[in-house]
Amino acid sequence: MPTEPASSPVRARPSDAGSVPNARAGTSSPPAGSGCWGRTLGVEPADTAAEQPKPRTTHADKWSLDLAAATRYYERDGHLQVPREHIETVGVPPAGGEGPEQRDVRLGTWISNQRSRAPAPPRSPSRGSSS
Repeated sequence: MPTEPASSPVRARPSDAGSVPNARAGTSSPPAGSGCWGRTLGVEPADTAAEQPKPRTTHADKWSLDLAAATRYYERDGHLQVPREHIETVGVPPAGGEGPEQRDVRLGTWISNQRSRAPAPPRSPSRGSSS
């Protein structure tokens, strides 16, 4: 049994005691980066780019994609009276530099949400009111 605390910066909280093996016996977690947990659980790091997770889409990127879909729809149909169920397919340049990647955009839902969240227009004074 170790007599000194482990050099790992990760410490188990008392609420985690049941989930950390040997926590009740007084032993500490293995040092970070030792790979002990990976071997125990059978987890290996991703080797290829195909196994890596996709980069997150930022809010600005999502807005640009939705706006591009609306522009494409408007240029093709001449209006933005989009049915709520409509899905527009838009080509997006990939990060890898290959051909464009096709993405489906729920354009009808996006347009409907933009309209419902827009601020109300200012009220004009009524025509027939006289003081």
